[in-house]
Amino acid sequence: MQYRYTVNRNYEDYASGRVFYARPGVPAFPVRLASEIFQRGLAHWRQAGGAGPCRLYDPTCGGATWLVVLGFLHGDAIASIMASDLDTGSLTLAERNLALLTPDGLNQRIEEIKTMAASFGKESHRGALESAMRLREVLSANRAQHEISTQVFQANALDPEALRQGLGDAPIDLVLADVPYGRHSAWAGQKSGEDRPPAWQLLEALAGQIGPRTILAVAASKDQEMSHPKYRRLERFQVGKRRMVFLRLHDKPGSRGYGESPA
Repeated sequence: MQYRYTVNRNYEDYASGRVFYARPGVPAFPVRLASEIFQRGLAHWRQAGGAGPCRLYDPTCGGATWLVVLGFLHGDAIASIMASDLDTGSLTLAERNLALLTPDGLNQRIEEIKTMAASFGKESHRGALESAMRLREVLSANRAQHEISTQVFQANALDPEALRQGLGDAPIDLVLADVPYGRHSAWAGQKSGEDRPPAWQLLEALAGQIGPRTILAVAASKDQEMSHPKYRRLERFQVGKRRMVFLRLHDKPGSRGYGESPA
């Protein structure tokens, strides 16, 4: 796959577990790939008529690591970030990470790293502190343009009613989802007796919450078919074991979820 928007540079400051909070044993989403996915999704949204900073939502956010990465890298293009997950432990981690997009949250993290550096004297802590100070400069520059509002809530991404309760009337421009597909994550919250695959259930649940311009950018394994009759596929590419699919609802006046043919 050829990257269209990002270059192969040093993303060390954005590494999971360095400044951003991480869960031991769970691999982070690649920073460069996250940035590429966001920028491709943003381009599709602008082509559909979107303008200004966009509003992001991740229905399977985990620790929200890639969301906070995007908040720093592309803060000028993001107005708000909403994140949800069924797992309470993931939500706690997501709240801590998204708090890093505020001066208070990042300053608290800097003090934590300073304490670790003074107590243990490890080179990794000194490097993390240098990264945190650079991120503080990035945050200051981003906030000079506008602040990014954040919201974290618990919801089963496969349950339309749970999404409705959590999202309310909040508009969504870009849905980013890294769905479960590896040895460290698995789908939860499937309805008893439901014979549709989880990927289909996710797209069905989201269909009632998004508008005609909303772009879905979903990372999944290549054996998960991210398709649904209410959506049309805009593009697809693969990197390693991950397959990225970009979707948008089929167009029909007066309907937010009309389907003509499978994506």
